[in-house]
This record gives sequence, C-alpha cells and structure tokens, in this order.
Amino acid sequence: DGEPTDKAKDKFHCASCGEALWQSKRRANRNSKDPMDGHTWWQWGEKLKADITAGKMSVVEAKELMRSRNKSMGYTKYPLAKYIRDKYHCRYILVVDEAHKMKGGDTAVGYAYMDLVSSAWRVLQMTGTIFGGLASSIFYLLYRTVQDFRDIYDIGDVQKFINGYGLWEKVTKYYPQYSGSTFSGYKEYGGSPSERPGVAPGMAALLLPTAAFITLEDLDFEMPNYSEHTLYVKPDEALSGKCISYLSRASAYAALEAREGNHSPLGQYRMSRLATWDIPHSVDAVGTEIREPIDAPESGVFSKEEALLRLVIQEKKAGRKVLAFVAQIEARDPTGRYLKLLSKYGMKGQVLRAKEKKRVQFLRKAIKDGADIVFLSPDLVDTGIDLEMFQTAVWVGVHFSMYVVPQANRRLYRLTQTGDVNIYYLAYNETPQAEAFDRIAKKMAAQQAIQGDLRNGLANLRGDDDFVNRLQSMVVEPRHFESDVVMDDLPKLRKVRKPRAKKVAAASSVEAAAIVFNQVVVSEGVAQTSFGF
Repeated sequence: DGEPTDKAKDKFHCASCGEALWQSKRRANRNSKDPMDGHTWWQWGEKLKADITAGKMSVVEAKELMRSRNKSMGYTKYPLAKYIRDKYHCRYILVVDEAHKMKGGDTAVGYAYMDLVSSAWRVLQMTGTIFGGLASSIFYLLYRTVQDFRDIYDIGDVQKFINGYGLWEKVTKYYPQYSGSTFSGYKEYGGSPSERPGVAPGMAALLLPTAAFITLEDLDFEMPNYSEHTLYVKPDEALSGKCISYLSRASAYAALEAREGNHSPLGQYRMSRLATWDIPHSVDAVGTEIREPIDAPESGVFSKEEALLRLVIQEKKAGRKVLAFVAQIEARDPTGRYLKLLSKYGMKGQVLRAKEKKRVQFLRKAIKDGADIVFLSPDLVDTGIDLEMFQTAVWVGVHFSMYVVPQANRRLYRLTQTGDVNIYYLAYNETPQAEAFDRIAKKMAAQQAIQGDLRNGLANLRGDDDFVNRLQSMVVEPRHFESDVVMDDLPKLRKVRKPRAKKVAAASSVEAAAIVFNQVVVSEGVAQTSFGF
C-alpha cells in the first residue's frame, strides 16, 4: 500500500517499487540490542573478532554475518532529496526561493540541495542577497549550481577562489629593534592574512552568463522613495570611560583564556563590545571581568537613548510607525529601559519575542493598540514576511550578516508600500558600534558592485570617492565617522506632565456616607450592594 499507519515511527515506502523513501528514525548505534539474543552491536563485533582470531570463522564469513545482522538490526537512511535525485533524474524543474539559505559548505541543507540541483532538468534560483560581501560567501552556491564552475574549481578550492575574486588583508607591524641585528633598526612582525569585504571586477563576468539582476525599478512600478541614513551620536563621558575600561580588561582576559585553550570568552567579548554600550543600566560580564551599572547623566537619558526617543517623536508627528532592530534582544536586552523612557515621554512601545509564532498578526495588533515603535530581532523578519505597515526602521543593534541586514530592510519596501521608507543606523560614534556599521557598508558596496550599483544606501554614506580604497580600508583604532543625520535635526524631548487632580469640595457627612463604591449598605435590616453614584 505504501501508506504508513504511524507516520512518526513507520518507514515510508514507494508504492510501486517498495523501496524506502526516508526514515523518521536513525539506524541502530553500537549500543542497540538485537531483539533476538539481547547482544549489542559492540558485543557482536568483539565476539566476531575473537572467533576470527581463534580460527573459528574467516573474515569473509564475518563480513557476511555482519551484513545480514545490519539488515535485521538497523536500516540505512534514505534522504528524500536523494530519492528524488535517483528516481526523477532530469524529469523536474527546480524552483528555489531564498537560495542564499543553501550557501553553507558542510551542511545537510547544502548536500540535499546539491542532490536536487544535479538531477533537475532546469533550475531557477531566486534571492535578494546572492552575495554576502565576502568572496567565500558565494563559492558553494556557485559550485552546486554551475557546471562550468565545477570544471574549474573543486569542492575544496575556496582559497583559490578567494585569491582570484576576493580581497585579502595582512597587517604588518614594525617595532624598534636595538640589538643591531637588522639594518634599519626595526623588526617586522607579520600577522596571518584574513579575508576582507570586497570583490574583484571579474566576479560580475563570472555571474552574468547564468544570472539576471532585477530590481523593483526594472519592473516599471511607481514605488515610493527608499533612503538609508546614519545617525551617530557622541557617547556620554561617564559611559565612554567605564565601557572602554571594561572592554580593555575583558579583551585581556579573553586573550589569556584563549592561549590556555578556552575560547568561550572570545565569543562573549565579541558580543559585549557591541552591546555593552546599550545596557548601561545593567551589569555586563565577560568571564570574571564585570562592569557595574553606570549612572545616567543629569538629564536621566543617555545620548543614544535620547536620539532614539527624538526620532520616534519625529516619526509620530508624521504619522509613521517605527520598527527597531535589536541584535542581542535575548542576551543583552535594552528594551526594558527603552519602554520605560518611551512611557515617560508620552509614547508607547512593544517587543516582539522569538516565541511569538504569529508575527505579522502581533505587529498589526501592536499598531492597532497604539504602539509608536516595536522592538524585535532582525532574524525574526529577514525572510518570508511583509512589513509594509511600517515606513521607518532603525538599527539599534549591530548585525554583521549581509544576508540579514538587506533582507530585513527590504521587508518594509514591498510592492504594496505606499509611503517613503527611511532606514536609520543608530550608534555611538568613536566606538565599535560605528566601526561595525562601517564594515557593513563595505560589504554592501561589494554586494552592490556585482549588481552594477556602486553607490546606494549605507554604502554611499561612507563618503569615500574611490571604490577600491573604500573596500580595502581598514579600521585599526576607533575613529570618528561622519553622520548624515545629527541630533539637532530631530525634535527636542519634552517630558509628559501628569494631569493634576481636580480639587473637590468636602462633602457633608450625609453625602460622604451615601457615596459608597462596592460596599454593603444596611437599610431597614436588608443588606444591599451600592455601586457608587
């Protein structure tokens, strides 16, 4: 029949040939017991080794016995993608949306995708972010889908591909050498090369034979304007001093632990150096290094918080709702303080959490309930969702993925959008936050170069004239970045005063006794409930 009775346990079989399509259970492991004699797979193997050593059984006989036992104890998994590859070779057209999700090198999704692509008659891949800014980000996608590419490169030739189509960076430092062993008096210390955001001009030529780059403008639709802006603010003096001191200690601690083989603090430090600036009211820690809460300035609001509040006020006056992307919304969550500040200044905000399944419905309800801004992680809305109910988005946190940032931004800029869309990148200047946005701009420039658009969005806001220099420039120390939107461009904050209670003349003793709310009044021996009047 081919139709299983219990889909959670039974195997799926082909109705015609009877072969297994796929299994919902894994094959037996070394500790699985044979239902016939109770021995485990490992015990069987040890017994066969002893029999072979004692001359009771030949190696050929042992292999045959193991093969028959394999059929009785377990079964080989047969993935669905491999079944389609074997049974429907060149008999189907493969249409793939969000193809950038298949870019992984050593992933189950990547291998399954290779099976489907290799046996398809024709393949149509669709994505808004084919390139992640680094040359290596597109290697496996090209390898799996383009035969001419496979004729040139092997599956392990990522390094060779980067040498031809990407950018490398190697930092060489020179230190004074007083021993006299060098002619110049300096000794050279060279670091290992690392891949940088960028693309060689030949990348476009590599893609053109098999790719078509289509934008909304090409479809001849009348679309509203789309703009991206940077909003960099100077950090408060107390915040800057304590955060820099804490990150310096955390960096030294993480480096020391890494030398001893513990690399966990390095990951903690990487996330903390971006997010600790946004949670001054909370304790932050990397291993044993701790930063205590930082007192707010006299105004009660830190400069980045003030910029966000003033931006929301500006958009509220224009009748636009704001979407705020917070990268570390679960680990280092600043939204609690933001909600309190919004309420203090007469505005309302809500937070979309990962546990929320009906995300569009949640966002629509938040707007209906009067929310001026909704905070969420960009990973929750990077694909498969339309957010045309918002016209403004602000990046409060930093996300490095070029597959997430453009996709999340474009959720607002849909065919059904009726208003102008503005994207703001909000960060503390002269901090790792501004550096991170600058790095994202480099990736965007490389991504847009493939599509023939060299000056657009955040990549255009870096202010450099030379494209190659823009890609190859490196940030060694925190530096000042120019912002196209400044604090003075936004409306000033005004606290919302609570309405004063109206003075009520003292009631007479008779009236006071009569005005009762939800109290029991006894009249002529009968208990009655009065609801006030």
